[in-house]
Amino acid sequence: MTAEPRLIRDILAECIVSERLGLHMMAWAKRSEIHDEACEQDRIRADKIMRMLAARGVSLVQTGDPEPALPAPTGDVIYRYKLAGRDAERLIRRRKNLWQIVTVADGSETVEQEFTMTEAARNGSLVLIDSSDAQKIKGLGRQLAAVNEIYRMGAEEMTS
Repeated sequence: MTAEPRLIRDILAECIVSERLGLHMMAWAKRSEIHDEACEQDRIRADKIMRMLAARGVSLVQTGDPEPALPAPTGDVIYRYKLAGRDAERLIRRRKNLWQIVTVADGSETVEQEFTMTEAARNGSLVLIDSSDAQKIKGLGRQLAAVNEIYRMGAEEMTS
């Protein structure tokens, strides 16, 4: 006996959560058993995206079995965005087995931080336990925001 096909809104909602939280998230089936009310909010977001797509002439159609997983990003830069109110941009990249947060302005780069995922996890733990040591880490908020983007992009296992 084959399992019933999953609803497209559930599949899209799962993708939305995975994009937002990274590939380390709890499996959708398990999450919907434990936190179905949270899943319903994600389904509502999926419905909205499907309406937005439909308004542009695009519809999602389930074609069968899932495609093989795509590889993680291959370039060294996984995030590049213009800084608010400045003629500069911020990027997150992988270099020499370290993650870097870089500001690019006037054609030159300034590496603001370099860290490993292990260091960032330890620093995040300091925040969670209200350690005064966390307040001593320069740019900690930016580092943790970068880690969020690294996971969101599925680049945590990326090597350089």
